[in-house]
Amino acid sequence: GWPAAAPGAWQAGGWGVGGVRAGAEDVAGGGSRRCRRGTPGRGDAGPEVRPFGAAASVKRIAVPRSLARGTTQGAPSVSAPGGVMTARAIVALFMIVTVLLLAGIGGQLASIVYVLIATLTGLVLIIRSPATYASFTLWLWFFTPFIRRVLDLRHGWTPANPRLLAPPVVAMLGLLLLARYGRELRGILFAPFLLVLTALAYGYFVGVINSSLFAASYSLLTWLAPITFGIFLGASWRSYPELIASVRRAFAIALPLLAAYGVYQFLRLPIWDSTWMRNAQLISLGPPLPLLVRVFGTLNPPGPYAAFQLTGMIVLLPSQGWLRYPAIAVSVLALLLTR
Repeated sequence: GWPAAAPGAWQAGGWGVGGVRAGAEDVAGGGSRRCRRGTPGRGDAGPEVRPFGAAASVKRIAVPRSLARGTTQGAPSVSAPGGVMTARAIVALFMIVTVLLLAGIGGQLASIVYVLIATLTGLVLIIRSPATYASFTLWLWFFTPFIRRVLDLRHGWTPANPRLLAPPVVAMLGLLLLARYGRELRGILFAPFLLVLTALAYGYFVGVINSSLFAASYSLLTWLAPITFGIFLGASWRSYPELIASVRRAFAIALPLLAAYGVYQFLRLPIWDSTWMRNAQLISLGPPLPLLVRVFGTLNPPGPYAAFQLTGMIVLLPSQGWLRYPAIAVSVLALLLTR
């Protein structure tokens, strides 16, 4: 039952403000403090009672065992010494190689080279700078379909294009860090991921039976990659300030670029986009003609492109500076063109 409290216990310093403060201090101290009758946490005489309410519950649910023991050992680091400079150099090298591939260098091997260089870049980034790895993975999701269409125009269109494997493969690299820091997955907050993984396993076996092993495996990879990436971000919660800054920076740059390209795509449909529409035969995109096409930007269908615009606007709203307003305005226009 509830412990008997002194007449002034519910005032400031009792079970009110002081009690909340004592509960917070109890969570930070690993549950070593005990509240007492009267003015909890102040050392008054009285029978000891255990912490109650949200403080103790949150500690049991959300705090990993490493933090409850008063240590941060085993947490993924924000970046290794010199990791930022190494990350910038490897990203610059990836961009140079990608531009050369778009210019026609590599021929039919461009698809394999693109996936390999993206995977190697992601592998270096996740070791040297996890925050840069997070933004790099997002950029791959944003622009890989566009790169695929340009390379298809040069080297021929293929339905099962291996270039699209780059974003999910790089996102799956988060498993390497999770395998090293598996203790971060302890806690009830990660239980929903287990439910999702169970549903994916069931759907995969159904897909293998009803379609084919290759089609089911590719679909499993595209579904499993963002979930793995989300688990990686959740396990890297100690690096939250740098991670959120990197993600916001990526959206702040990508949102106006993709929105402006979507408007241009509606007015002057590029040849690589129109050629891809004819080969893919996606009726939902509308006719492959300017002013008639449903805008899909640098992504594939209009649905994910619209979801990106909405997410980018939400991310940019709390940002500082006046440049966010024209970026959001162009994004709203591109969103309307997806109709």
